[in-house]
Amino acid sequence: MNRSERIGAEVGHPITVSRSRTATTRLSRWPGARMKSGDGVHSLSSMADTATVYVIDRVVTKPGQARVFVDRYLAEYAPGARSRGMTLERVLVSPPIWFDDRSNTVTVTWSLPDPQAWWQMTWRGRPDPTLGEWWSQISELVEERTRSVAAAADDVDILCEG
Repeated sequence: MNRSERIGAEVGHPITVSRSRTATTRLSRWPGARMKSGDGVHSLSSMADTATVYVIDRVVTKPGQARVFVDRYLAEYAPGARSRGMTLERVLVSPPIWFDDRSNTVTVTWSLPDPQAWWQMTWRGRPDPTLGEWWSQISELVEERTRSVAAAADDVDILCEG
């Protein structure tokens, strides 16, 4: 009998076990994985309950342009992002000083409550020509930019099951 077949098994790190009154036990390799209880059966929470998706914009500004970039990003880009369902989590400036003669890296983190919301945001933004136009208009402030999508490590298994 393997670990996934044991009922009520208790296993320490690196596996988190959810107990079940049925013949199956759900496992996660992430200690402390969030569990959801319902109808006497415990299982890993559904992706909609726990799997926040983060969108991270990383922008290296041209020398002396970080403050102007942040102001314009928040005033001009952020309202549209909010209308596409994104929630602004934080704006970080590195190093934490407004340089006049050097570049800064601005890292903006947005969140969406679940993968479905991320897909909805993506499909709203793709046909919108104003997004590309906005980035073109501020090109004099930007040396390089990247966007990545991430989730908390303990949510990755849940996302993969979805």
